Parts: sequence; structure tokens; C-alpha cells
Amino acid sequence: MKGAGSNFKAVFINALRRLRYFKYYKKFPRCGQNVLLCRNGFILRPEQMSVGNNVYISGGFYISAHELIIGNDVLIGPNIVIECSDHITDRVGIPMVRYRNCKRHGGVVIEDDVWIGANVTVLRNTRICEGAIVGACSLVNKDIPPYTIAFGTPAKVFRRRFDNESLKKHLDMVKSKYTHDQVLNHFAASGIVLGDEKRVVTPSAAFIL
Repeated sequence: MKGAGSNFKAVFINALRRLRYFKYYKKFPRCGQNVLLCRNGFILRPEQMSVGNNVYISGGFYISAHELIIGNDVLIGPNIVIECSDHITDRVGIPMVRYRNCKRHGGVVIEDDVWIGANVTVLRNTRICEGAIVGACSLVNKDIPPYTIAFGTPAKVFRRRFDNESLKKHLDMVKSKYTHDQVLNHFAASGIVLGDEKRVVTPSAAFIL
């Protein structure tokens, strides 16, 4: 009975959250199953945001969407900022306050099986590729390769998640869109070589949900 009560409570809380953000859910061009938006969040232009299945976004999120795509099986920690716009600041002879609402826009893609830690900021024209992890308090201003761990301001790739044998097995088991060679090419472009997966992640790369 205790387990049944806990399940009912979880279902009830999820239903309340769906009601709280109903105005967002109904505007998403695509919204998959089991999408959970926690409290104290805000989405600007939800009609520009598509969400896959099994997506968890922790509380305190701020999302300014423009061609924003979030894939399947994505974990996002608290206080995420996804900013698909930035201000224009180069108009000669005009104080910036007068054109503060003039912005450039660019898309953001968060692929499948991504984990983003707490207090991360993701800027426009970036892609966080499949299986990547972004450490807490990072600033993402360029693409993060698949199956890597990145952190910092700006975020830089620290190491790969799997050795070659484990990577091949994992890609096959999850039916990844990437081939093993494609992932290795991403590693090479990021300066990662075999053996980097043995490096130890420092405490600054903590991943907090």
C-alpha cells in the first residue's frame, strides 16, 4: 500500500506540473511522452521549441527559444539558461539603450541522451551532440562532440566517456545515429586520443540534478 501511495503522489504532482505549464505544452510544435518541466521556469517563444521523449528539465529554467530542438532521454539540471538570441551592440552613434531590443537569433540543438548539469548557460548556434555531458556552471558557446564530457567557461572537452570497445557496444545497443568512425572523427577534431578516457574528472566537473 505504501508503494501505491507513493506512485499516486508522483502521478498527482506530475499532473499539477502539466497544468502549470499547459500554455507551453500546447504551443510546442512537438512534445514527446514523459516530458517533465519543474517549477519556477519560463519559456519565451515556446512555439519555437520541440521536445522529444523522456525529457527532464529541473526547476528555475529560463529558455529563450528559436529553432530549439531537444531530443530524447535528456536530463537538464536546475537553473539552466538556453539563450537563442543575443543583443546587437555595434550601431555607430546610437546609445545601446535605444536599440536594446534589437537581437540576432540562432538555433540550439540538444541531441539524445544528453546530461546538462546545474547552472549551465547554452548560447545560440550551438549543438550538444548525442551522449555528451556538460558539467555544472559551464558556458556552452560552441558545439560539444558526441560522447564527451565538457565543462568550463567557455565549455571545453575534458575527456571521452567510453573506451573504443565500450563505445562500439554502446552505439549498437542504443541504435545510435552515429557510427563508431563518425564519433572517432569528432574526437580527433577535438584533440581527443585513445587513452584520454582514463583521465580523472576534477570536482569542478560535478554534475548536479
